[in-house]
Amino acid sequence: MQRSASASGRIEVVQHFCEEDSEALNLVIEAFEHRHGGVSVENTGVHISQLRLHVKNRVLQQDPPDVWVEWPGANIEPSLSTAVADVTDLWTETGMDSQFVAEAKRNARFDGRYRCVPIDIYRVNNVFYNAGYLEEAGVDPTRPSSPSAFLEMLDALDEALDVAPLILFGRDPFGACQFWESLLVAHGGPRAYRDVTAGDAADHRDAVRAALETLDAALAYTPEDMEFLTSADADGRFARREGAVHVNGLWALGRMAGVEGFEYGPDWGHVPLPGTGDTFLLSMNALVPSSQSADDEGVREFLAFAGSVEGLATFDAAVGGVPPRADVPVEDFHPLIREQKRALNRADTQLSSMTHGLGISPEKLVGFKSAVATYLRDRDVDAGTEALVEALS
Repeated sequence: MQRSASASGRIEVVQHFCEEDSEALNLVIEAFEHRHGGVSVENTGVHISQLRLHVKNRVLQQDPPDVWVEWPGANIEPSLSTAVADVTDLWTETGMDSQFVAEAKRNARFDGRYRCVPIDIYRVNNVFYNAGYLEEAGVDPTRPSSPSAFLEMLDALDEALDVAPLILFGRDPFGACQFWESLLVAHGGPRAYRDVTAGDAADHRDAVRAALETLDAALAYTPEDMEFLTSADADGRFARREGAVHVNGLWALGRMAGVEGFEYGPDWGHVPLPGTGDTFLLSMNALVPSSQSADDEGVREFLAFAGSVEGLATFDAAVGGVPPRADVPVEDFHPLIREQKRALNRADTQLSSMTHGLGISPEKLVGFKSAVATYLRDRDVDAGTEALVEALS
C-alpha cells in the first residue's frame, strides 16, 4: 500500500455484520477515532448475500469502499489484481506477522504478500447441548467419539425426550454445508479434507459419501422446518430449549450468551463434533483494503488499530470471536471463548472452512452450495455424492 503524505478526512468501511456485530465494529471505530482525530470512519452495512456484488459494482464504478469486511483466503483471491491493496509493510512494521496465528496468516497472505487483516476466528465443528435434556436422557455428550456414536446419541435423545434431538439450519444452505464439511473431517481426517479443498474430491469419494450418509441420517432428528431455518432461528430455538443438541459455528455464542436464565455451564455446554476433537475447522472475517482508496494513510492507520491487541480485544469480546492474534488477553472474555482459544492453540490441525469461502474459490462455493441444496430437496445420497465430487473437483 502506497502511503499518502498524511491521514485526513473520512474512510468508509462496508461490512455484512448483523446488528449486534455491527455495534461491535462501532466500538472499534469509536476507539480508533478517539486516538486518530484526523480520520473519521463511516460504517456501512450490506447484507452478506449482497456484499460481494456491492463491492464489485462499486469497483467497476471507480467508487470502491476504502475497506470492506469479507471472508479472506480463496474467497478474495479473484479480486487481488484489481481491487485489493498490498499491506505487507503494515504487517511487518506493526509486528502482526509475528503475533497472528498460523491459519489467519495463511488466509491473509498470497504469494508471500499480505492483502488483508483478519479480525476474528470462529470454530465450525461444534456441538452445543442443553445440559438438562441430556441429563434427563442419561446421555454424556463427551462420550461419543465418532459420527456413528453421535447418531446413537441422537437416537437415545429421540427416545427419551419430547423435543427435537438436533437443531440444524438448512436455509441458503449454510448450516447443512458446514455440518457436512465437519463430518468430512470426522470421516476422512484432515488430509482428506485438505485434498478435497485442493480439488481432489474424487480420490476421497468414500469419505464424501460417508459424510453425506451421516448428514442424511442426522436429518431424521431435526425439526420438520429445518430447511427454512436461518442461523439466527436455530440459535434462538436452542436458547429457548426447543432442542437438545445444536450444530453451528462459534458465532452462535453472540445470540445465546445474553439469554436470561440460559447460562453457559449449568444450562448449556459445548463439545467438538465427535471425530474432530483434534482439529479446529474455522471461519474468519477480515478487513480488506482497497487499492483505489483516496486516503491510503487513513486506511493504514485504521487497519493497524483494528489489528492491534486493543482493537481485536474490543471487537472479539463483543462478538464472541477468538482473536486471531496470540497475544490478545482473553481473561475477561466469555468462558467458551477462553476454552476455544486454548483449543485452537492445542489443535493438531487448523483447517479453513469451505462453506465460509476460505478453503475454496467463490465459483466452487456456488457449486458446493448448489449440490447440498439439491441433496436437501431430493434426499438422494447417491446423486448427492456425485454432485459434491463434481462441484469440488
